[in-house]
Amino acid sequence: ETGGTLTKDSKLVLKLFYDLASAQIKYDLGGATGADGADYSAKTLKLGSLVTLPEAPKKNNDTFEGWLVNGEVKQPGDTVTLNSATNVSAKWKSSTVAPKPSESTKPAETSKPSATPRPIATPRPINPYTGYYYGLAIKTGDTSKIILWSVLMAVSAGTVGAAIYFLKRKN
Repeated sequence: ETGGTLTKDSKLVLKLFYDLASAQIKYDLGGATGADGADYSAKTLKLGSLVTLPEAPKKNNDTFEGWLVNGEVKQPGDTVTLNSATNVSAKWKSSTVAPKPSESTKPAETSKPSATPRPIATPRPINPYTGYYYGLAIKTGDTSKIILWSVLMAVSAGTVGAAIYFLKRKN
């Protein structure tokens, strides 16, 4: 929205009104359930707004270490300034203890590879005219119907020969 006034000395005074930019803050609980009464919904606020981080969510067998905000770990109740779109993620530490491997659960040792190195295949040159490797015979396809193709060629040759014979006989 804009407006302006003209003063007595013929100067124009312009007035500009604008809304401040806004950004969204979102929460990722990392598979946890929210604490009773805490609000984890995404919010769109004006840039520069102060946001108080909510209570810690709850997750079975894991310990909440804090809220991860722009690479920093913050605690519930801390305030952050909203300077841009911000994702706040719950940081968890697993509370489950991995069992120590016993003799029965240790993986079996595998045999070591032989020390003899395998030869490295050298690339073969390709003929630039054919696109095939040098020294390879070109395979032309299926040869199982060779008799059929031979009969068809003989019939075709006979037909052409008969046509030529009858055309010469007419003349």
